[in-house]
Amino acid sequence: MNKKRGFLTFLLFILTIAFIAFVIIMQHNFLNPDFATAETNENINLNDNKDKKKENVKDVEKVDKDNDVSTEEDQDKTTPTTKYVNVDLLNVRSDPNTNSEIVGVVTLNQKVEVENVDNDEGWVKITTDDFTGFVNSKFLDEEV
Repeated sequence: MNKKRGFLTFLLFILTIAFIAFVIIMQHNFLNPDFATAETNENINLNDNKDKKKENVKDVEKVDKDNDVSTEEDQDKTTPTTKYVNVDLLNVRSDPNTNSEIVGVVTLNQKVEVENVDNDEGWVKITTDDFTGFVNSKFLDEEV
């Protein structure tokens, strides 16, 4: 009887230690900004936003050709604009792709300075008080 009781006590002790280790690991992952948005950024459908942007650029170019004025896209390249983050956490990367190093994280409604970058994927260069890097423009809005 004492052997059985001792074994059950030992088993309960091991399960308790495993549970505590699990909680500590999950807490660390939750607080780690790399973990928070890694999968959500990859699972979002990019095609809808690409099509809308292409339509908007075509419309702007058509109007500008009639008015003989530089395109809105050219103006955005030279003058940074202010935009706001529209997701809870957004990784800011060193280069305009998801494989590059994360240089920082911006949060919902955070104000950032934006410069357009020439690419088909919609990446833009942003600047905050703490760092400069690249994000996809679909995660930024003109207003809060």
